[in-house]
Amino acid sequence: MSGAPVTAVAAATGVRRGIRTGPDSTPPDRQPKRRRDTTQLSAAHPDDGRGGFWAAVPRGAQLDARSFAAHHRVTTAVLVAHVPALTLIGLVRGVGGWLLWGQLAVIAVLVVLGVVLRGQVARASAVGLGLMIGADVLVHVGGGLTDLHIWFYALLPLVALYQMWTPFLVAVGFVAVHHAAAGIWVPESVFSPHAHDDPLAFVALHAVFVLIEATFLAYGWKFAERLDRDRRAQQRMAEEQQVAQARAELELAEERARAADEAARQAQERGGACRPARRAHLRPGGRRTPDAGWTATSPRPPR
Repeated sequence: MSGAPVTAVAAATGVRRGIRTGPDSTPPDRQPKRRRDTTQLSAAHPDDGRGGFWAAVPRGAQLDARSFAAHHRVTTAVLVAHVPALTLIGLVRGVGGWLLWGQLAVIAVLVVLGVVLRGQVARASAVGLGLMIGADVLVHVGGGLTDLHIWFYALLPLVALYQMWTPFLVAVGFVAVHHAAAGIWVPESVFSPHAHDDPLAFVALHAVFVLIEATFLAYGWKFAERLDRDRRAQQRMAEEQQVAQARAELELAEERARAADEAARQAQERGGACRPARRAHLRPGGRRTPDAGWTATSPRPPR
């Protein structure tokens, strides 16, 4: 068993009798970083405090720094790949203008923001928005082909894997605003020719599909949230068992120390009681009484 629970119990119970608890008995601000991170992880995602309507709202499993970094690298790489791919498609099809080059410049800026920003929510939001803009550019350079709208639905789950409401809502909101605005003012940029006569009907249809997909993706967070809650409960149970075992070992060590101290004290008392009895046989000059047989100043008699 690791020594961390033992030292934690020793520091919490105030071990007496000079028992050392190792380097982990230092103040909390100087304790090893690994144990502080574990404590913060357990407290960062409490299981209670919600009720009623908010209890039904999924929040997903909170990604730690390593999991977030791994997923963010994938989404950023997908976003970066949009720039050369869309540039090539635009050049081949002879499509240009600000709807292509302007949005590609925005994607490049969002890639940089997704790398340099500090907060996880801000970085995920920048990359998620960039992915939706990339899907918009693909539909534009594809001549508004309705089949290319599938790319929106393919990229939205990638944003949902962050399990964060802010980047997810930013992505869904962009799709809704983009389809509504482009469908009204430039329908040829987002829909096939057969939809130009009644673009609002196609805008509403696509909006319904996006909302349905977003609902199912967010509902999937509930399962991840449940698994994460069970994992954290098992982790807390294991930590409590380790602490209880460490406390039992510590109490046993204290009991042994008390027994050793008591045995040493009794031995010292017995030794002190024997010395006055031997001194009673000596005369003031250092000689023993006659019945002792010999004196301290005379040589020993032969045996």
